[in-house]
Amino acid sequence: MQSNVLSSGKEFSVIRSENDKDTSIVLKTASITSLTRIQQLKPNNEASFIDEDINGVRKVLELENTTTEYKLKLQYINGHSLKDIASKLITVADKLNICIKIAQTLSKLHSHQIIHLNLNPEHILIEKKTEGIYFISLGLAKRLQSKIVDQDKLLFTQADQDYIAPEQTGRISTDVSYSSDIY
Repeated sequence: MQSNVLSSGKEFSVIRSENDKDTSIVLKTASITSLTRIQQLKPNNEASFIDEDINGVRKVLELENTTTEYKLKLQYINGHSLKDIASKLITVADKLNICIKIAQTLSKLHSHQIIHLNLNPEHILIEKKTEGIYFISLGLAKRLQSKIVDQDKLLFTQADQDYIAPEQTGRISTDVSYSSDIY
């Protein structure tokens, strides 16, 4: 089994792994001792979407918890983040095409009663072959029909502060909704 590190951050390492069948997956791993209580909620929350099959949202395949490590198995998307694409010179027409595809993918996600709550350029992948849009990192995502509890509000603080809606900050008394992803 071959593997290579795609990224390594403060919380998680993301590794591409290839098995004997030439199938690639992503392993998102973290040492339990390196995570705060709030950060430990994210892999379990992302794993709660294991049965979802939404075109344009990276599939969650499996969560393996041990006493020392979280290991989340995810679909591998061969592409680049919107952050990487945005740093290159692209035409206005290409930018508009990307925006339309993002809106269509967000509509699909919302039609399943799910809000992402951490959409930012690093969590939007553009596949190389098809130029399809994929949302990744569902660690903060929420099913809209379920009640927002204090634990969820603590999770909201883990979102990228540059991209969150005001209702995620806790400073206003409005619940999160579909519009939170658009903010």
